[in-house]
Amino acid sequence: MELKDAIQNLTGFSQYSLKRLKGGGAANTFCLLLPDNSELILKGKGRSLDLMIEARMLTYLAEKTDLPAPKVLISSADFLILQKLSGESGSLKLAEECLARKLLSLHSVTQEEYGFDYDTPYSQVWTSNTKQLNWIDFYRENRLLHALQRAVDTKKIPAQFVSRIEEVAENLDRWIIEPKRPSLLHGDLWHGNVLTKENRVTSLIDPALFYGDAEYEFATATWKKELTKSFFEIYFSDQGGISDGFAMRQRVYQLFPVLAYILVSSKPKFIRLNDILSRLGA
Repeated sequence: MELKDAIQNLTGFSQYSLKRLKGGGAANTFCLLLPDNSELILKGKGRSLDLMIEARMLTYLAEKTDLPAPKVLISSADFLILQKLSGESGSLKLAEECLARKLLSLHSVTQEEYGFDYDTPYSQVWTSNTKQLNWIDFYRENRLLHALQRAVDTKKIPAQFVSRIEEVAENLDRWIIEPKRPSLLHGDLWHGNVLTKENRVTSLIDPALFYGDAEYEFATATWKKELTKSFFEIYFSDQGGISDGFAMRQRVYQLFPVLAYILVSSKPKFIRLNDILSRLGA
């Protein structure tokens, strides 16, 4: 179906205008402005993003959770039309309590295995979600070593870092303990994917869904220093507070988003990668 026909069938309008939005992950993202002043979100095909996968993930969230996320109105291989929710991306500070509550609810959704029914993209990097019963094995093989191999194959990483990352991967049980259960994760949590209005979270966008350790959810945001101590005090309040070793586990989990950044960057910087590996003794 052509875009113009899809919009007319959905809205009844043959006239509309488009305003490009900042961000939008790897897609071309626009605000679709209609003559009655209503607005929708239009996502066009972009760099390495599978729009049908995004539509499946958003539908999964709608069916399995009460997480605020855009409703899929039309999906195709070439474009998505989504509900436009209020709010803007920016600092998470005012909405930390609301975000903590939303994530606790999301993370309560569980299944027996780690992984997902299909691979999902973290930003512009495809992840491997082949299911495993053991979280440490999953993180080692499906995140760390999977991303490292891609970096090696594409010559994106200096040889000096390869053996150091492999050393961490071989010894993950020094820092990580098996979670009590797999938790459904948004998978790419940072301020750009959280829409807020005053102290409320109005939507989480651009998911990279899979079931994993709930603490992994925070890796990108802690790498970017976007969550404060207050957030974690709220999130862990019913679990007796933040457990010992949390900061080191976050460093281990930050290795994946840092590797993903290296994979997509035209001029990657290795200072943060070196810092994490040094702090882990590798």
